[in-house]
Amino acid sequence: MLIDGLRRLGGARRLARVFELRDTALGLAAARLREGRGDLPSRELQLRLASLWLDRETMRRVFGWPEDDVLVLTRDALLVQEMARRQQHAVADGSDERAYFASPEDTILQKLAWYRRGQELSDRQWRDVIGVLEVQGTSLDVAYLRHWAAPLAVEDLLERAMAEAGLHVGAPG
Repeated sequence: MLIDGLRRLGGARRLARVFELRDTALGLAAARLREGRGDLPSRELQLRLASLWLDRETMRRVFGWPEDDVLVLTRDALLVQEMARRQQHAVADGSDERAYFASPEDTILQKLAWYRRGQELSDRQWRDVIGVLEVQGTSLDVAYLRHWAAPLAVEDLLERAMAEAGLHVGAPG
């Protein structure tokens, strides 16, 4: 019904309505951020709102925001996804005790980010990534991996690791 109403509006009025809806969405998002984080400085609020819609490179180039600011927001957004995707497993075989663990995809992404931050020197992180890729194989959500590899700036490492692990899932994109 809302869509039909928008279709009947003239072009200029339709565009104005879209901007009104966008402003309402921004207002709601800002209110949610303030509710969760308290009174934020204007710059931080702008960064956090932008991170909901824009990728890391756009925020850096268009707004001139420092990489460190943008990376913190990217990690915040990824942590929300990690919590939503966590998996509950038994602590040990035959045990009734259960605990939450990061998904294999989130483990891969975090280890790749750690590997990159360590100037790609940690053989342990790299071996862990290859091991998870080999064990999980085609059950991995490759679209999710590629989506989050971009803002973490580890796309090249992900593709290299998948190739090394023998995962041939097609080119990104």
